[in-house]
Amino acid sequence: MKIKHLLPASIKKIARNIQTQLGYAKWFKSCHYVENSICFYFDNIVHTCCYYGYIKKNGILGKVNDPNLENLIKKNKNRIFLSHRKGSHLGCHGCPCYRENKWRQSEVIKHVVLNHFVSCNLRCIHCGYINQAYKDTKHEDVLRVIKRLTDRGIISPSATYDIGGGEPSIQRGHDDIMQYLIQCRHKTHLNSNGTNYVELYSKGVNMGLISLTLTPDAGSNSVYL
Repeated sequence: MKIKHLLPASIKKIARNIQTQLGYAKWFKSCHYVENSICFYFDNIVHTCCYYGYIKKNGILGKVNDPNLENLIKKNKNRIFLSHRKGSHLGCHGCPCYRENKWRQSEVIKHVVLNHFVSCNLRCIHCGYINQAYKDTKHEDVLRVIKRLTDRGIISPSATYDIGGGEPSIQRGHDDIMQYLIQCRHKTHLNSNGTNYVELYSKGVNMGLISLTLTPDAGSNSVYL
């Protein structure tokens, strides 16, 4: 009887030790982008997070047109996660999203950021992209990859989306992406400078699928902040 009573507790203890070794029960610094997100960037880059200025090349998962992208996303996100668990910040130190928690990396992507274009109709003084030699990634390539990753279960069918980068309202190819997101009923946060009205965005807002942030020209640091 004594052994019988001790067995469940022993199994639980072993399970806790395994979890601790794997990092599931351990507090360490990482972020929710490393945990369950991907970001499409300029120059055909698929990145692990929204703050390219911190982790930079260490956060690159692969190229948009790489036929092996699915495996690269899984492999490189796991690499970054393991490095964080071991205490290596890879350049994330100072990022507002980099904080201590009991992080547990997701099997599927639950959040997608679209920062793949930098073209804009304003010249904001404090824009992080101004005077940079980045090249827009083609909208049709991004949409094709989103559909493929969703069909193959890499991106969750209920994933949320954030759209930033350049000005979306002047990007006609971007409308196809927005149409797809609305059709699939993805919750999407859209940043725009508000100088162009787009009926498709209005439709998404009225359907409760798009939340819109209007960001006018940042003529001073205080306005930017």
